[in-house]
Amino acid sequence: MSGGKRNILEKIADAVTEKLSDLLGALAPQHDAIPVPVRRDEPRRPR
Repeated sequence: MSGGKRNILEKIADAVTEKLSDLLGALAPQHDAIPVPVRRDEPRRPR
């Protein structure tokens, strides 16, 4: 493979990686928005 093709492929790979990390970064905060159910049936007593 010539150096020029290698450079273009690296640029494409970098762009794809950057786009994927942007998408994952956009999805990640949504997990924090999901409330985690906490059982509070019995009050905890100190031992």
